[in-house]
Amino acid sequence: MVLLKNDHNVLPFAAGKRMAVIGPHANATDVLIGNYFGQICPDSMTSFDCVLTPFAALATINNAAGGTTVSALGCDVNSTDASGIAPARQLASSVDYVVLMLGLSTSIEREGHDRHTTGLPGQQLALVCNQS
Repeated sequence: MVLLKNDHNVLPFAAGKRMAVIGPHANATDVLIGNYFGQICPDSMTSFDCVLTPFAALATINNAAGGTTVSALGCDVNSTDASGIAPARQLASSVDYVVLMLGLSTSIEREGHDRHTTGLPGQQLALVCNQS
């Protein structure tokens, strides 16, 4: 599921700007596909080498138009470590656009292991809401 809010008609992004892709899924591949899939990449049943990460996909388009695209983890999916949040916020304040890539992974939710809440796990809410 994608939560998208287009205040002030920011989307679609103007090409060639300064962009940051931030969050635990900024450089993800297999976690974005989920765990119900067949062969994704033509050369392997277990490889995700043919899947672009959100950061790589956005950087390819934005950088080709003369922009710069950077990435920061901010925090892991379900960690209590908040040490990466301040650098991610600082990076976010230096760019024109921020794309947040947040969510779950099979480490905390999968077949036979459901969650009882729908909130963002770990420090992700603190990353989004500028909380410490």
